[in-house]
Amino acid sequence: MILYLSTSEQNKVTLGAADNKRLLFSQDFAIGARQTSRILEIIDDFLKERRITLSDITGIIVASGPGAFSAVRTGVVLANTIGWSFNIPVLGVRTELLNGATKLDKQIKKLYKIKHFKPIKPIYHKPPNITKPNK
Repeated sequence: MILYLSTSEQNKVTLGAADNKRLLFSQDFAIGARQTSRILEIIDDFLKERRITLSDITGIIVASGPGAFSAVRTGVVLANTIGWSFNIPVLGVRTELLNGATKLDKQIKKLYKIKHFKPIKPIYHKPPNITKPNK
């Protein structure tokens, strides 16, 4: 079973589950600002409702950006953490390439070419604006 995860839109999490050919389930969840701590609970509930365990997951496809800085970073960190924990492949895909089940089907084929976990990096639409704090 493949887990699909997108946090690239602010205040929204999209989860999906796919077999080795196509998307089986997909659901959007509204989350408020600064509620990223709920994402693990949302993933857990999504999987339990479909009787999927973490050990059933053989790969992860994550929308790796561009999108809101913290939202994209959160999704990529979650995908990398689950991938590393279970030594399963993670495929980061540009957000615009994942709109629609047909496009996700194409990404599933790419995921199966990856044999082991390798961390992915987020894609930001602009460089982070990190400055030194004022004294």
